[in-house]
Amino acid sequence: MGKHLPFNRSPVRPHQVRVCPIDFADVFIRGGWAAVRAEFGLHWQTERRCVEEAGGEMLKRKRRAYLAQVRKLRKSVQPRHEKVEPIQETSAAVRAAIEFMRGPKGGAWLITATGTGDFFFGATRLTGAEIVEKAKRKGFTHGVAAHLIAAE
Repeated sequence: MGKHLPFNRSPVRPHQVRVCPIDFADVFIRGGWAAVRAEFGLHWQTERRCVEEAGGEMLKRKRRAYLAQVRKLRKSVQPRHEKVEPIQETSAAVRAAIEFMRGPKGGAWLITATGTGDFFFGATRLTGAEIVEKAKRKGFTHGVAAHLIAAE
C-alpha cells in the first residue's frame, strides 16, 4: 500500500512567504503600482501585503501627497514656448525681419530677445542689423517689410 504519513507530522517545507523589499515604500511613493511591478516583479497579492506592511493607508496618503507636489511643480514651471520675451526697443525694420525669419519663407527660426539689445537667433546671438542682413539674403525686401508693418 505504500508509506503513509502520520497526521501529527509537520510538512517538510512549510509555506514560505516572500519578504517585502527594504525600499518598497520609497518605490511605491515615487512610482506607484507600475513601478513596484517593474522593480520587484511581485505577485499582486504580495504587492498588496507589502503595501499593508509598509504603512497601508498612510503609505497611500504619502503617494497622493507626492503626486500633488509633482503636479504643483509642473504647473509652476513655464515651458520655453510660453515664456514672455523681455521688453526690448527695436525698429520696425528689425521687427519685420524677425517676423519674416520666424515664418516658413525665412526658415522658421526661433528668435528671442535677450533684453540687452541683441537676439538669440537659434543658438547664436545676433544684433538687429545682422538679423536684417540674414533676412535680406533669404529674400526679405522692404516691400515685404511694409506689408508686415501694415498688418500690425
